[in-house]
Amino acid sequence: MKPFQVFQPTEIRFGRGRFRQLGKAVATYGRRVLLVTVPPTDALAPVIAKAKTLLESAGLTAAHFDGVVPNPTTDSITAGTALAREHRADVIVGLGGGSSMDTAKAIAVESEHEGTCWDYRLFKAEPTERTLPVIAVTTTSGTGSHVTQVAVVSNSRQRDKSYLCHPRLFPRVAVVDPELMLTAPRQLTALTGWDAFTHALEASLHKNCSPYVSLLAREAMRVIAANLPPLLEDLGNLERRSAMAWADTLAGLCLANAGVTLPHSIGMAISGRWPHIPHGEALALIYPAFTRFTWSSAVPQFAAVGRVLNPELIGIADEDAAAQACVEIDVLLRRLDLWGGLEARGVRAAEFDELADQSLTLPDYRNNPRVATKEEIRAMLDECRVRD
Repeated sequence: MKPFQVFQPTEIRFGRGRFRQLGKAVATYGRRVLLVTVPPTDALAPVIAKAKTLLESAGLTAAHFDGVVPNPTTDSITAGTALAREHRADVIVGLGGGSSMDTAKAIAVESEHEGTCWDYRLFKAEPTERTLPVIAVTTTSGTGSHVTQVAVVSNSRQRDKSYLCHPRLFPRVAVVDPELMLTAPRQLTALTGWDAFTHALEASLHKNCSPYVSLLAREAMRVIAANLPPLLEDLGNLERRSAMAWADTLAGLCLANAGVTLPHSIGMAISGRWPHIPHGEALALIYPAFTRFTWSSAVPQFAAVGRVLNPELIGIADEDAAAQACVEIDVLLRRLDLWGGLEARGVRAAEFDELADQSLTLPDYRNNPRVATKEEIRAMLDECRVRD
């Protein structure tokens, strides 16, 4: 067994009703709070109002930044930073999906450092100990951001998407209350659930995968495969919401202790250039080509995935199960209504060369069992251009 290490400093408060503990959890780390959310919708407005009440009841002074956008931009983060500084916030609460939690982390960095969060992305300057503590309250099941040291940000002017990654970005506390997820609409539930599945699958392929990560990844994929498709037909099912919240957390722990691979390098480039495409959808668009490119270089891992998705593969040879895993993943994407091609989402073939170049910017592709060249990524994009 190869040596490995596990680092998970986030206190996880998981279960129905744990949202009620928000005020006490935040009070441990500060008194002046910036609550970070998307603009209140009919579904989220009561949750946001409850969060404010819980914070105020704990004797905390809260300001509310509701300017979070999908695929968080540097501009939106700078707007939140201005409010954090004006309020003299000493703790940040990110409430919502991955965009809200990532925005909270980026504000925690930018508000206490020179420049913008973009200056502290991967391979740039490191956030210092001045980074404000973050409390994460997740209302979706998919991004894993509540237990990771990653904050994804987009630079609209450069049409680029990258991420901050540093241990100081781990939330101090993650509140995971499945009751908060009951109002998530069908498409969001599918997209975030699929995102969690990819985190687990890619972590199991990653060069830093360990027995710890492998164990969590297989369980996360098993729970998602068993619960996500039926949940889409019964969105108010609290048992399945709880299962998905648990799978998301497991996959996030995998992400924090191993990482992702080739699809995330390409997917980040796609949604960086075409921000109307959600992260989960960008991954779905590229996955059929990725699995067929990769499976023969990771037969044991793909065989395990195939058997998770189809137990009838348990009795056949690993190589056959691994090849069939590609088909089983296609079936899952169809069941989630995430089967589609790049062209239909406005990703133009004329930009495929630039997109392939951009897919080599982030290091994740190097952790794939089979490392792709620009030409091979370009061929995958061609394969994904149109899909029946």
